[in-house]
Amino acid sequence: MRRIFSLIFICLLTGIGLFSCKKDKILTDPSARLQFSKTTIFFDTVFTSIGSTTRHFTVHNTYNQPITISHIRLAGGSSSPFQVNVDGVPTVSSGEVQIAAKDSMYVFVKVTINPNSSLSPVVAMDSILFDFNGKHQDVILQAVGQNVYLHKPSSYILMADGSSVPYSIATCNDIWKNDKPHLIFNYLVVDSGCTLTMNPGTKVYLHSGAVLWVYKDATLKVLGSSGPSNIVNFSGDRLESDYANIPGQWGNIWLSALSHHNEINWAVIKNGSIGILADTVEPKFAGVPTLRLTNTIIENMSVAGIYSQGASIVAKNVLVSNCAQYSAAITIGGSCSFSQCTFGDYYNISNRSTPEILINNWYTDVNSKVQVRNLDSAHFYNCIVYGSLDEELKMDSVMSAGVHFKYKFDHCLLKSGNTNAVPSRFVGNRFGSASDPTFDPLFGDTGDNILTIGATGGAVGFCIPCTPPINTDLAGKPVANPAQPDAGALQH
Repeated sequence: MRRIFSLIFICLLTGIGLFSCKKDKILTDPSARLQFSKTTIFFDTVFTSIGSTTRHFTVHNTYNQPITISHIRLAGGSSSPFQVNVDGVPTVSSGEVQIAAKDSMYVFVKVTINPNSSLSPVVAMDSILFDFNGKHQDVILQAVGQNVYLHKPSSYILMADGSSVPYSIATCNDIWKNDKPHLIFNYLVVDSGCTLTMNPGTKVYLHSGAVLWVYKDATLKVLGSSGPSNIVNFSGDRLESDYANIPGQWGNIWLSALSHHNEINWAVIKNGSIGILADTVEPKFAGVPTLRLTNTIIENMSVAGIYSQGASIVAKNVLVSNCAQYSAAITIGGSCSFSQCTFGDYYNISNRSTPEILINNWYTDVNSKVQVRNLDSAHFYNCIVYGSLDEELKMDSVMSAGVHFKYKFDHCLLKSGNTNAVPSRFVGNRFGSASDPTFDPLFGDTGDNILTIGATGGAVGFCIPCTPPINTDLAGKPVANPAQPDAGALQH
């Protein structure tokens, strides 16, 4: 009996061993087909010589047997502008690749388009061919390439904090054309004694962390004009639709201490960290603003739209929206005047805890000592300050003998509990709140950052003419009632 059980046990072991060594039969059916997660891979506006972000798709084996792809190759071969990585291995043409039953593999694609003489966008096309069971299948590759004026660093500069950053210097007194975009890497410096001028319709793209730095005794003139094709645009260089409204993609426009006579007119500045960083005005230009800012949209900033540090700013017809901390921070004193401006902050990527308008006159130096500066004036005329917080206005002063802290809100719509706390500084305003929507501006589309006001909202028809009067709004539309205009940059 014991002998019979031993024979049965040996037979069982042998059967299990034979079964475990058996391989699944490769599927060779010529009618079988590969399944792709995407049949076309599209790259929208790749800057020449820079290269694209990586896109990917998956190849699926939907059958109950493994399959062998005999060949995966770029149709254009080694001369193709596209680069392919199959399951982690860069290749132009691969050998056999096996995919297990009910499994898949990744294919990654990049593209680099070489510069040429064309000012217009060029289209690059290729395909990835899959040879499988005696037939061919393919995935189409398509990219739009654009030549650019490329501003890349040529040296390093030592910053005040001891860090070393790469930079390039703009040609002195250069006038940027609008025939093709300008792409900035790292720091582009407008040097002392020089002016950089941007013509209407200029497009400026900034790479991650890039800064346009207007150095001391230098000037920036952004001379856009009304009409979509004449606006000067500043944005990040990630042009995929997924990045259309993502903050923090580049650094800032830095109007350095002692820069002067800066002008920005008819511009859109979006998706950076700080839209405009303006430092202290030079004493010899007292009475001349560090910056004149007109007819401009600043939106989607990971820190602030406008960050002034003791500077002098005059702004008209400006819309600032959706910033993670401040729409406008007027710090360390200085002076500012905002007329017919809209500040609307509904930032929803993270929780914003800071009011959209901050005004202060002090800072803490490297020795932890508080330094106080004069706020000579901070005037807001016919403006809207409204957002998702209950309090969107903060006055933060440190007072001492002989120090000024002068501000005034005149015929503005404010989401604030200040409500005429100092009557001479709050004149003719309307105050809104979450609990009392009487004066809600009824913004038409906060999700798209347009911030147009509703015809029956609290921003309509209670303001007084600015001096000099502003006759058209940010959309180029005439002010219907110049004697009693709406608040903000966009009339209803």
